[in-house]
Amino acid sequence: MFLTILGMRTRRVLISIYRSLPKALAWTAVVTAAYLLATGFADAEFRAHVLLLAMLLFFLVSLILCTADELSKYSRRIFHRLDENIIGSAFTGLKKKSMFFEKGLELFDKNDFHMALEVFTDLREERFALTRKETAVNEFYRGRCYDFLGARPNALICYETARDNGFDIPELPIFIGRCLGANGSTAKAEALFMSLMQEGYQYRDRMRFEIGSIYLKAEQPEKALEWFTSSIENRERYADSLGGAAVASVMLGRLEDGEKYFRQALVNNISSPVEFTSYFREMLDSAKRSGTKDS
Repeated sequence: MFLTILGMRTRRVLISIYRSLPKALAWTAVVTAAYLLATGFADAEFRAHVLLLAMLLFFLVSLILCTADELSKYSRRIFHRLDENIIGSAFTGLKKKSMFFEKGLELFDKNDFHMALEVFTDLREERFALTRKETAVNEFYRGRCYDFLGARPNALICYETARDNGFDIPELPIFIGRCLGANGSTAKAEALFMSLMQEGYQYRDRMRFEIGSIYLKAEQPEKALEWFTSSIENRERYADSLGGAAVASVMLGRLEDGEKYFRQALVNNISSPVEFTSYFREMLDSAKRSGTKDS
């Protein structure tokens, strides 16, 4: 066990040094250029050996500082600064593909999904020779990028490819179900979510809410309200289910019920209350202007 931990941490240090090399070289080049400009290249031949020694010293100091900075970003993690519990032992080597993946991961963390997607897509090239596990992880992040960008058909393909290559986290079936619903396969999405209501599944207590949500997006408010009501009765995803019931009620023309659910959702701390309030008020005003009456 001790040797395993030592080996992992040694590998982490080597990875950090490898990733720090470009920064250290860049800093050395900048300082050297500034020095030569400041001295006007005076006595260049006489000072050449001194300059080389100074460059070497500054490079070593820069490398040490940059490596320390890299290591500080890991905290208690071993190989990946972000999502290590998801990525695991994939992309942990010193090859270019690992650095490339980390670049994509950092862009993803900054919500730059377009650029992150480009990086993850480039990683599919044959020259990177991804392992099956790396392919699975990379496809999952491609899927997340497509998902956030609203390209659900592409996201679904990536998620399924990740799953078929052995990628398995509790959230993945939910992402797949949402994409199925967004792509119009509402019945398939419902069947998938219902299969996840099994004992032992980590997120089983939110499945009724998920089914209600896909029916709401499919503009089938009656079915959506049925599932949201069931979720409320079971005290599952309670505040968000109240919010879903509020929207479904307004879509059905039941404005008083909608406002009642709306108030309850806010009292129970619905997610993103500002956005929800704005969206609900807009829907309610539109329904009132159209002359919809409570049924």
